[in-house]
Amino acid sequence: MLRQAFGCFPSGVTALCARDSGGPVGMAASTFTPVSIRPPLVSVCVQDTSSTWPKLRMQSRLGLSVLAEEQDLVCRSLAGKGEDRFDDVDWEASEGGSVYIRGAGLWLDRSVYVEFPGGDHTIVLLEIHGLMAEPDREPLVFHGSRFRRLAVWPSDGRTADARAPPPVTRRHCWRIQSVALCVALPCGALPDELCRRGGGGPETAALLTEWMTAWVVSSGVAAMEGERLVPAEAVYG
Repeated sequence: MLRQAFGCFPSGVTALCARDSGGPVGMAASTFTPVSIRPPLVSVCVQDTSSTWPKLRMQSRLGLSVLAEEQDLVCRSLAGKGEDRFDDVDWEASEGGSVYIRGAGLWLDRSVYVEFPGGDHTIVLLEIHGLMAEPDREPLVFHGSRFRRLAVWPSDGRTADARAPPPVTRRHCWRIQSVALCVALPCGALPDELCRRGGGGPETAALLTEWMTAWVVSSGVAAMEGERLVPAEAVYG
């Protein structure tokens, strides 16, 4: 029950990696937290049962990579139990021994600052010695035991980013159809009408159409057809 409760808090996903005499060593962690500017510190929490952390903590330098939204498979690889975690992972190492994941949104070069016991975990403070950041790269998000994407909402609150439709259920799709029928409009005309009532222009209507279509398709509905939504199984069998 407590594990499910903790899962209600969304977090980013990081990779803690270094190079030892046998090659790259690493693990995935979603407990990364910025701690201090002076001195520059971050923290991670590591399970006491981890067999990887004892290898990492012995290294003089550790690389931390904040994974990007398309790197869920990288996270799954690094969270595995085998010795082949890096087989399908694109990585590079610094001269100091830090290992970074290519394509990540942030790289931090760090060393262990201090460790504290924290129940069945160890709380590790890490000192930052260098960094490389790509702020425009969207992060990977972990929430409710699932990987998720961020949706960007403009300050006017009118339209969500069409690139990131929220997860929906079939019930939401039938709700779109119900709203359209209540205003005596086909589903395809609903974005234009919503924009007209809210003061949006043609560009906003086009964006909303793209967003709503992605929203509908992502939930198992193949397309909007006239006044009804066509279930995917009706199209693809």
